[in-house]
Amino acid sequence: MGYFVISLIVVLLPTLMKFADSKMLTGSPIGFQRSHHFNNQRLPLTIYPILYRLNLSVPLINNNFTITGEEWVLLNCTMSTREVVFNVKNIDIDKAKTRLLDPSGKSFIRIIEQKYENSREMFVIKTATPLIARRQYELNLHFSYVLNDELMGFYRSSYIDHDTGEKHWLATTQFSPTAARRAFPCWDEPSFKAYFSISIAHPKQYHALSNMPISNSIPVPGMDDNWIQDIYKTTLPMSTYLVAFIVSDFVPYKTVIDNSSGWKFTLWSRKDILSQTVYASDMGPKLLSFLEEYFSIKFPLPKQDVVAIPDFGFSAMENWGLITFRESSLLFVPGKTSQKGKLDIAFVFGHELAHQWFGNLVTPAWWNDLWLKEGFATFIGYTALNHIEPSWKVLDQFLLQQVMGSMKIDSLNSTHEIEVEVEEPKDIVQIFDNISYMKGASIINMMSHLLGEQAFRAGLKRYLDDHKLGNACQDQLWTAITAEAASSLPEGVAVKDIMDTWTLQPGFPLVTVRRDYGEGSATVRQERYFVLNDFSSTDEWWVPVSYTTQSEMNFIDTLPKVWLEPSVSTKKINNINKDDWLLINLKHTGYYKVNYDEENWSRLQKSYLQMPETIRAQLLSDVLSLAATGKTNYSIALAFSLHLPQDDSYFPWSVASEKLSFIGKLLRDTDTLDDLKEYLLHLVVNTNKELTFFPETPITNYLNLLLQINLVGLAADSDHKKLVDEAKQFLADEILGRNVSIMADFKSKVYCTAIKHGGVKEWQFLWEKYLETNIASDRVVLLMALGCSKNSTILSRYLNRILDPDSEIRKQDGGFVFEVVANRNPVLAFSFLKERWEDLQSYFGLGFRQMAKMIESLGTHLNMEQQLIEIEKLRSDHMASLGSTTNSLRQTIERVKFNIQWMHDHYDSVRLWLKEMLPKLRKS
Repeated sequence: MGYFVISLIVVLLPTLMKFADSKMLTGSPIGFQRSHHFNNQRLPLTIYPILYRLNLSVPLINNNFTITGEEWVLLNCTMSTREVVFNVKNIDIDKAKTRLLDPSGKSFIRIIEQKYENSREMFVIKTATPLIARRQYELNLHFSYVLNDELMGFYRSSYIDHDTGEKHWLATTQFSPTAARRAFPCWDEPSFKAYFSISIAHPKQYHALSNMPISNSIPVPGMDDNWIQDIYKTTLPMSTYLVAFIVSDFVPYKTVIDNSSGWKFTLWSRKDILSQTVYASDMGPKLLSFLEEYFSIKFPLPKQDVVAIPDFGFSAMENWGLITFRESSLLFVPGKTSQKGKLDIAFVFGHELAHQWFGNLVTPAWWNDLWLKEGFATFIGYTALNHIEPSWKVLDQFLLQQVMGSMKIDSLNSTHEIEVEVEEPKDIVQIFDNISYMKGASIINMMSHLLGEQAFRAGLKRYLDDHKLGNACQDQLWTAITAEAASSLPEGVAVKDIMDTWTLQPGFPLVTVRRDYGEGSATVRQERYFVLNDFSSTDEWWVPVSYTTQSEMNFIDTLPKVWLEPSVSTKKINNINKDDWLLINLKHTGYYKVNYDEENWSRLQKSYLQMPETIRAQLLSDVLSLAATGKTNYSIALAFSLHLPQDDSYFPWSVASEKLSFIGKLLRDTDTLDDLKEYLLHLVVNTNKELTFFPETPITNYLNLLLQINLVGLAADSDHKKLVDEAKQFLADEILGRNVSIMADFKSKVYCTAIKHGGVKEWQFLWEKYLETNIASDRVVLLMALGCSKNSTILSRYLNRILDPDSEIRKQDGGFVFEVVANRNPVLAFSFLKERWEDLQSYFGLGFRQMAKMIESLGTHLNMEQQLIEIEKLRSDHMASLGSTTNSLRQTIERVKFNIQWMHDHYDSVRLWLKEMLPKLRKS
């Protein structure tokens, strides 16, 4: 690729000047707002890139996975130095060809040393004479490497054509957070934004995509006519983790052109599943158009490609202009994919498209502010989807999925702050977790409610306008929002004062309410909430307290009426009717739990069915969580569940089934489990819903369908005879080749139930069905069902297949398979993890959380002292090589301690409550 020898400055300066300001070309990296001290893991700020001209050759044919590349990087020197330091990992740089041009572009700077520093994932070039501050240089590198199979960096993937049975290879990327350095030498930190001019040479039988459209395709010098080189338009300034390229034989479904902004939106997949992209092709442009309107900022790129990748470690990745998806997160087949699967596709799509503004247009300056992109993408993704599909009530589902979901991990002492200091790649990977995503979204939701929608959106627009094409940190977000929302806050208080207490401290508060019924008042105080009784904290927050009473019944006004301040231990609420109940934290918009005195809990319980459905869900979540941690009694908490047969809403049932199923997991090996199953069956059977996998009338309302799935699932898990018989008969008919129709949403539970009550024949039939299907959502359903067997020999064989590259279980699904087996037989799964630790670590690596998922899946099951000893020993034995599983192990150990605490403190009270209640219910 020696044709590129003309100075970058001469050729591309006009392009650069079109987008850049003077700071980009002569000062610090664009938008870089905070300095960092050079340490072992961070790059120095002495030099930064302005433009990469990256040329790659990708053969793929004849199983040739060797990538060769050349790049020229236009550099700006900010202070005199004799070193050029950049990131590289698992790349061979041809040192003999390394060149560094002086500002004139006519002579080379003499290089005296080049060396890898592998422990820091860096490469250092030392020069004979100092590079001069405020001058630009050009670095020329030649390199090569082999496409890996670790789903990170530039890696190889494959698929079997369903029609021909042939194996096809492709090359694709996953650079976030720190894997661009595995594809090309670069300044692989988000603050080092630069322009990218990319070209890819490949055999003509393949098609190549990158962040920008192709500007030209030319023959490849020195190659035969079967090769072509695609040259792409230069990008806007962007971080390395957002760069992407794909070489494949994929085909487009169709291109949607937006008449207003002019962007083109195209879905790509392998040819044999192209029809499965129809739903995404319709949903994507709608979401993108809404987001343009929501932000009042146009999508800045000329095109948005979206690609379904067979092997992909995450759900999706927001690469600017080239979003990549796992197939099961994008593809939809009417009548085959469940409605929940359809919703999940839309959720992920909304999240990734929201990133085009939060993350891509404005990028966190460093990974400690990861939540600035992930929290906002999650929250705004829900907002967008609520606009497109209002009947799904996704903002109400936000409460269940994000707020309550994040509190599970955030109630642990081993949680972390939203904004958390990280330096090394292994630490950066670990914060891609529920705190950055779910808690981040939850406090954004809280902020929007306490400020009001208009001020909140105005603040977001100001933030995006002020920092577009650059980087920012959370203080700059607070500044922008305060400028628009000061009137919504307590006098003399800025957004930063309030929100820093939520982002810079771990955990969340428990607000305790004590009524004075004679005086007609209530005292509220805050303390940090822990699930383990061993911990305490002096952390305090600015807590917005919204509330209503039985006389008011105003569940809509979520603006705070009282503020709990960090410096004031308690606040009093006056003028409450002594006969009323008091309800605090309307719609759970505040990120905290609430505990009441017994009398107020009793009044809320008696009025349960008069509350809105989201309030009922919130009450169940709070009271059952508080009972599990000993902060209220199970007799109070379980009394709420007695109302469930009269409750016909999905939201409270979803919460109740999760909380009661948690108890069931801890009772797994006790005599009380049968009593709990009987109680659950009583609750479900006494609803007005028919318990069947085959409803006579299709359920068209989405939330009613979710409720039915929930009820049937609880009953089947509790061995409801009719449902067990239906499931066994359904699978028997399938084995005999009979065509029995079933709604896609029930397939997961009907297969699981049949496998649970079946044997080797049934399991093998579903395995063959898994191997044959060409529908990604069906593969997920079948993988889950195959883990439902009670036969430990079958499950052991199933677990071993996740380590077999020829088993057809893709590497991306290994953690999921382990999780479903752990749900059925946690002792077996734990033994497998201990015995095969090194093999699992070697096969899956530590880059995309498969090992972490396995560890975390054990946390809700293990509940014995000996198991705690063993998992602590596992951590100590592998301490030196835990890498990105460090936090997961620490949190799982704490969960196991909580399970043991629960068995010690609450087993007897739950057992006795069931023994007392069941005879009464049998008579009713």
